[in-house]
Order: sequence, then C-alpha cells, then structure tokens
Amino acid sequence: MGAAMRTPILCCFLLALLLVPAPAEDPDGFASLWVDKNAEFTLDDVRQTLEELSKQETDPEQIIVFIHGFKKPKAGSTRDFNILAEQLEAQFEEDSTRVALVGVQWDSSVDIQKAKGLDALRMIRAYHDAVPLARSVGRGPTRALLLALQERYPKAHLSVFAHSMGCEVAASALLPEIDYDEYEPFGETFRPEEDVRLDLLVLAGSDLDYDFWYKSGISAREMEERTRLAWLTVADYLDKGDKVLNPRRRIRGRAGGSSFPRLTMEQLDQTVAEARLFFDNQDIPRSHQFLDYYTDERLERILAALRYLTVPRAAQPQELARLDEILAAPDDLEVLLPLLDSPGYAAKFYALWRLERLNCGDSRHMTDLTLDEMAELLKLDPKKLPQARESCVCLTVKKGHFPSPKQLQEAGVNP
Repeated sequence: MGAAMRTPILCCFLLALLLVPAPAEDPDGFASLWVDKNAEFTLDDVRQTLEELSKQETDPEQIIVFIHGFKKPKAGSTRDFNILAEQLEAQFEEDSTRVALVGVQWDSSVDIQKAKGLDALRMIRAYHDAVPLARSVGRGPTRALLLALQERYPKAHLSVFAHSMGCEVAASALLPEIDYDEYEPFGETFRPEEDVRLDLLVLAGSDLDYDFWYKSGISAREMEERTRLAWLTVADYLDKGDKVLNPRRRIRGRAGGSSFPRLTMEQLDQTVAEARLFFDNQDIPRSHQFLDYYTDERLERILAALRYLTVPRAAQPQELARLDEILAAPDDLEVLLPLLDSPGYAAKFYALWRLERLNCGDSRHMTDLTLDEMAELLKLDPKKLPQARESCVCLTVKKGHFPSPKQLQEAGVNP
C-alpha cells in the first residue's frame, strides 16, 4: 500500500485516539510515577512513588499498577486512574482486602491542534515515535518500579492492568530481553538479570502486535515464571470489535486486541494445558477508551480471577472452571465439537486446541497461520471459506469442524 493511501487510513486511526480531553486533576487514590518523553528517571522518583503508596496502605495484600496508552496527557490519565481507583476500592472493600494502587503516567501526549487536519505526517510521526518510547518506559522506569514493589512488599500480590499502547510498556517491563526488528527502545534496561513476577497481567485493547509472543522467542516456562495468568481482551471471530484497533492492521499490522493471537507451539501447548491464558471477548468497546474497557462489570470478573489465584479457598470463577472442563474432556469428537460454539472466546480457543491435537496430532496449524487464515476469512470474507476449506491441509478445517456450521451460518454462509 502506498504512502498516499496509508496516510488517510492512519489519520482515521489516530484521530480516534485524540478525541477525549480531560480536566486537570490531582492523583487521588493512587500513587503516581511520572515519566517524560525521554523515559528518564531516577531511583528517587521510584522511592517517592513508594512513599505515596505507603500513605494508602502500609501492608497491602494486593498491589495493582495501571498503565495507559497513546495520546494521554497527564490530566487525562489522572482522571482515568482516579475513576478506576474508585471502582477497584469499592470492589475490594466488599471482602476487606488491603489494596494499594499505582499509576505509570508516561508522556504520550500529542498537540492536537498541530497534529490533526492536513498535517497528517506529523500525526503519523507522533504515533510511530510513541512505540519506542513506550518500550523504553517499560524497560527503564516501569521495571524499576515493579522490582522495587516486589522488594518492598514481598508478601503482596502484584498485578498490572494495561491498556492500548500501555501494553507495550507492560510487555517490555516483563520481557526486557526481547530483540525488536523495528521500533527499537532507547536507554538502558533496568536490572535485566532480575525477573518481574506478576500474579495477573491484563492487556485490554492491546496495541501489541498479535504475534508479539511468537516473535519474542521466550519459552513457555519463562512466561509462567513471570506471570501466573494473562488476561487478554480480544474480539470474537464475527465481532466488529474496537474501531481504533481494526484499521491499525493496515498501518502496522494486526493488534493483539483485535485478532486471533499467534504463539509458538511450545508456548501454546504449555500455557493452554495449564490454563494460564484467558481471552475475554465480552463487551469489547468500539470506542477504544480506557474506562470503556475497565468497566465495573469487567473488573468484577478480573478480580474474581485474581482472588482465585491469590486467596486460599477462593471460589474458582465459572469461566475459568469451564476451561478446566474442556481440558479434562475425553478425546471424543461428539464431546469436543459442541464446545467450539461455547459463548466465550477462551472456551472456543481451548476447544479448538483440543480438536487440533485430536485431528492433526499436534497444534501446529494454530501456530503456522493455517487456522489464523480461516479465522480471518470468517471475519473479512466468509464467502471464500468453502473453497479455502477444500484445499486446506488441516483436517480440522477439511472435515468441517472449524469454522463450525453455526459460525458459518452467523457469517452468512450456507454450511
């Protein structure tokens, strides 16, 4: 696609990110770590954030770190974080959990007056410049903060709730050893020899590449050591999804928040077998806004999963129990096939993994883009599916198991 065609598409993508100004507010209910556009910080900055946190709670049981995305001035992220802090505090009060909340506020702001309209190239540059900045904020100050929290509060459970390009920040903090083909971060990695360890990593409306984990080269065991459960929002096969992330695929490739995720076979088999990967397709907002992802309803489900992970004898949420049921189901097509039409994307994904291993002997077609291409056709051009099915090497597709007859009907194709 030529630059002349890409420019208006990217303008629409970025203008959607530029819409919500916010009144100036002070942090209220969360401790803040501010990072400028140079991603520079000192250990005194981190210590000051920890001192702010200690005023909330001296002995927290749960610590949650928020990270916002692209085009967020400090006033905007402060407003969003204040509202999220109120929501979380209200939910944790129900069981008297001692919680401390921290916000990583990085300068991803853009001058709207200069960046919109005819000056499209300036807007394009602002977005592309923000990617290496986000990764640098992750490898430097965010890692320093997370490691300091681990050291100061070794008994507390540590989680990260990220949004949009803030997922780049979170991933770079968690996996600093990744070599990037483009958008190289700058500055030094803070204490690269140590591991950040999270109980729960939430990637909402993720602007990470959909094949980020595949390209990372990190082993499934290393993933497990750094986060017990990854909770990813992603639109289901036929969902219109996030109107900001959808056009992103034409500019920078598919985003993790809008597409069938790609992992290596080793990553996929181990994380799914241990149910450490959850895909949340409920109420994906068209707006892409931070608070439209972190609603009370979604937070209630996320916190139920967090309690199950960290609180002895806490009840297992039904949507996580459903994954265990699918993993424990017998190798029987009559049992597995109906599971492909389960209401949750995570259940469908786990059922497809079981079917692939039964039909094809392993899960390679979930990692070599074969099933990914079928899912893309289902979403974008379902009329081509019957012909594609005939020539497909994957038995799960060739036998008519995926896409399922119900999914084809919903896409307007006669099974």
